[in-house]
Amino acid sequence: MIRNKLSELLAERNLKISRVANDIPDLSRNTINSVANNKTKMIQMDTVNLLCQYLAVEPKNFFEFLPFDISNSTFISDDTYYVDSKNADVKIIDNFSLDSYIMKKSISEDRPYTSETFEFTIMTDSHYTPIPLLDIVDGSSHFSREKENIFDPKSDMKFPLHFSVLAKDEEQEEKFKKEVLNRMSPGFKSAMKDMIREKFVKSIQQYFEENLPSKVDYSSINIKLEFDFSDQDNLIQKNNDSVFKEQFYTDFPS
Repeated sequence: MIRNKLSELLAERNLKISRVANDIPDLSRNTINSVANNKTKMIQMDTVNLLCQYLAVEPKNFFEFLPFDISNSTFISDDTYYVDSKNADVKIIDNFSLDSYIMKKSISEDRPYTSETFEFTIMTDSHYTPIPLLDIVDGSSHFSREKENIFDPKSDMKFPLHFSVLAKDEEQEEKFKKEVLNRMSPGFKSAMKDMIREKFVKSIQQYFEENLPSKVDYSSINIKLEFDFSDQDNLIQKNNDSVFKEQFYTDFPS
């Protein structure tokens, strides 16, 4: 697994992408932005050359490497289902949870392709979860709000969905931390978080589209996803010194 550290290198120097694009006329702002966000699978050698010269670093300090790859698959749990609600503007989902599998894969000259799967559950902190719906006739929102509050992550005008990523059991948690998490830099941890988040949101959207009678009012939903990979049995005893605990709010993409 390999990624570039351009984002970190720029932050260390208090450099903005616009400044770098201005100083390196042969590189567009879009190119630099894609590289900094690790959104491109291929980086031209000329691009690496110019950025390394500009930042006065060697390629070995521009990239970082892990001797394995990580992938993720996330699915709505079979135990999740929606129930009838007296309020036509809202649907209630019972036991809202997802099954998430993190795969570690590697290959070497003296060892054939190997893989290992770590099983996690992404679950809410409440048994019943309300999902706001749009009007089935004109597609308008049933929930009137001030426009400036719609994308405010801490606004009380939202329907908060709080999820936690939890290991299947304590043995899985310890093994995952030892073999994967503790070997990752903050950059790799952030990349894995983004990968899980993307699969998580897509799975939820697909479930809504296939199972709910009308379109979901995504502008009224706010997700809080907490990564700490603790054992489900210790959910109430979560502490603040977890090796990988991060909370973030996100709106569904339009």
